[in-house]
Amino acid sequence: MNWNNPIDHYSPVLSHFSTAIASPSSFEQKSGRAIAILKGTGPYQIQLLSPPHKLDVERFDNYWGEPARIRQIQYLTGHRAESRALQARSGQADIIYTLDPASISMLEQAPNVDVYSESIPRALLLKMNNEHPYLNTVETRRALSLALDREGIAERIIRVPGSEAYQLFPPALGDWHLKELEGQKNLQKAREILTAQGWIPGADGVRVRDGKRFSLGLVTYADRPEMTVVATAIQAQFWDLGIEVTIYVGNSSDIPYLHHQGTLELALVARNFAWANDPLALLLDDTRTHLGSDWGHMNWSSGELNQLLSEMTLTLDSEAYFKLSQQAASILAEEMPVIPVTFYTQQIAVNKRLNNFFYDPFEQNYRTSEMYFD
Repeated sequence: MNWNNPIDHYSPVLSHFSTAIASPSSFEQKSGRAIAILKGTGPYQIQLLSPPHKLDVERFDNYWGEPARIRQIQYLTGHRAESRALQARSGQADIIYTLDPASISMLEQAPNVDVYSESIPRALLLKMNNEHPYLNTVETRRALSLALDREGIAERIIRVPGSEAYQLFPPALGDWHLKELEGQKNLQKAREILTAQGWIPGADGVRVRDGKRFSLGLVTYADRPEMTVVATAIQAQFWDLGIEVTIYVGNSSDIPYLHHQGTLELALVARNFAWANDPLALLLDDTRTHLGSDWGHMNWSSGELNQLLSEMTLTLDSEAYFKLSQQAASILAEEMPVIPVTFYTQQIAVNKRLNNFFYDPFEQNYRTSEMYFD
């Protein structure tokens, strides 16, 4: 595959889990209902599948390629970040993904653990209803962006200095990342923008316009340990701007539900851009309708952006593709239908007895068959 050839940017779409080809023997002939999952023909075969939390696999000795060096692997999801860190330190688990920032310093001092930090194409975003009467201008969205202390969030909460995000796409998505784009917090400028729009500070510090308080609800979820802490920081930073934010912590499924109900105001989400090596297919889905997508923008559209994306699906010239992707990224950075907060760094704990560890930032291949123990 040649990533300099734009046509190859579409191929990874076929590797998405939803396009998997199932064997006819997995289905009941009459009803078409799935009744069995085949073990597979890769380096490992499934021994136990208990969705969504557990998967046990065993080495497949008749695999056509290089045989796996580890006989059995157990995959287990764990929601509590503190528990995952303790499993790493105690040796109960050999690889732990998605460490919470508070656990990293403890694990870095553990004699049996190596900690890896890998930049990944995932971003922490402030999603908003762009047709909400308080949020329906690019000037207001710019004021919100200027009020955010991204550097403080990156350094003190995420604990990865330099991970602050002023654009949608991280450096890992090179064609779409704007190298010259800069940004910084400017609370005074943000206040001036809102004042020019008629939002005047009230007696309690919350801005008021036409007798209505600038008060919004922000929805987030605790699946990722940093989300609620970042939401609290944003709440405090918007209060300094004169905006009252009430935080609601629920399930991640609440966000697409409220989006389609039309009742979402603000949401803090972590969006993965890594399901394909190029975000064109993702943006085409985001922009299919003015409503937007579950994890992308809401109630916003741009004819200019749609035209650029359409041209990108037709071009086979790598230079033209790069130019169009930069223009598309510029529109998203200027219009801010979602407001980027930070880029993600995957923090991983690996037991020192495990050799040849590899991490794919696009999370398409964990290459566990190539790892081995001392």
